[in-house]
Order: sequence, then structure tokens, then C-alpha cells
Amino acid sequence: MKTIFRVLAPLLVLLWLVPPVHAVGSNIPAEVQSAATRGLELFKSKTSTQPRLYGFSGAEDVNRTTLGRGFRIYYVDPDKLRSQAQPKSLLAIAYPAEVWEFVVTLDGQPKSFLTIARQDGQYQMVRFGGDATDFDVAAGNFVRFAKERDAAIEPVVVKAGPVHYFTGKFGEQELIVAEARTGGGLNGSGDADYTRLRDASEIVKHLQDVQKNTPRGEMSGGGSPSAQSENTSRWAQLWAVSGLVMIGGVLGTLHLFRRARAR
Repeated sequence: MKTIFRVLAPLLVLLWLVPPVHAVGSNIPAEVQSAATRGLELFKSKTSTQPRLYGFSGAEDVNRTTLGRGFRIYYVDPDKLRSQAQPKSLLAIAYPAEVWEFVVTLDGQPKSFLTIARQDGQYQMVRFGGDATDFDVAAGNFVRFAKERDAAIEPVVVKAGPVHYFTGKFGEQELIVAEARTGGGLNGSGDADYTRLRDASEIVKHLQDVQKNTPRGEMSGGGSPSAQSENTSRWAQLWAVSGLVMIGGVLGTLHLFRRARAR
């Protein structure tokens, strides 16, 4: 018994000293993760033909890429944003989309994006490309800030326009790390907003100011790619049916006209 205790004691001390690991993206559904794995192979085949166009030095680098962090994307409800008289919460005006964004990494460094969404009844890659550096740094900073506050939370990623906001509840306070993006930062000047936590009310107030000067429908970040595809499909079907009805009406009128003349 003493021998077992001597073996286990150092391990227990080690476990006590090591802080808990915050697994970013651990709640990603298996079917989404599987689609991302398939999407990465498609990403490699597409980008390896023109690697420099996507920020890689050659096809060899492309083939060594792996999947990094992945998050479900939430969009801002423009009506709720407009009606929030006293801005307090970004989470209260955001809704989840059937969209997940993954970081594509090379040797552990963020290189690009891979977007998974539900289309035609299944999850698949719908978009890829772009520089994921700021996104990944902002995500990492949120995790670091959470650990510093002993908060075991994963961020909710809210996308408004081109900017991602990593949002979470720290006790009663809702705090945000905003992705730095040239021309799309908190004050529109591309400042490194991911260097500190910001109160949600500050972000919501900024988005309301932007909304006043933004055409309707653009504040949600473009919406779900699958939703866009479904809307396009519905309009195409509507026009097709309308066209058939019009053609049928014309042919019917001509038929009646010819019968009348034959009499």
C-alpha cells in the first residue's frame, strides 16, 4: 500500500499544480468536425495549384496544413440591435447559425480559414481563404484572459460585418475580445482591439452607431451561407413556376383565339 502511495503521490501533486486545459471548440458536433476534416483535404487540393495566392510559399506547405481552432458563428439580429435602448449585452441580440469557422494552421501558426455550413441537408465546406492571424490571436487572448480570471468558459463568436467578437460571461459581467482587422476594428481604424477585454455595452453601442450608417441587412455579417443558398434556390423556383404559369396562360389564350376564329 505504501509503495502504491509513493508512486501516486507525485502524480497527484503534478495534477494539482497543472492548471486545467481550456479545450477551445470541444463542443463541435462530430458531423461538423468530420465535414471540416473532409474540407481540409478539399482546401489542400484547391490551394495547392496556386499556393502563393493563398499566402503559402509552395504546395509542400499547403499539404502540411492542419485544422486549428473551430467555433460556431453567431450573427447579430439587426432588429434586436436597433431596439436595445440601453446597450448591455451582445449575447442577448445574437443568434446561432448553422455555420462553423475553422482556422487552418501550418506548423501551429494560423494561415487561413475554412468555413463549414449546412447545405443540401448536410455539412460541407462552403468557403475558404483569407488571413486567420487576427482571428486566432483574438481567440487565444480570450482563453488566456479567462484563465487569468479562473473562468472555465469558451467564447461565443459573434460576427458583425467583417469582425468577429469573442464573447463570454465573467460572473455577472459580459466581456469581449474584438478581432483586430484593418479598417474594421472597434473604431474603424484597425487598432489591435484583441489586446484587452472590453465591456459588452461598449461593443453594442459601437455596433448601434455603425448600424445607423449601414444599409439594412448588412449588420448580420452576411448571414449563413446555407441560408443565402436556400433563399437563392427559393427565388429561382418561384421565378421558374411564375414563368411556367405565364407561358401556360399565353398558350391557353392562343388556343382559345384559334378555336374562336375556326368557328
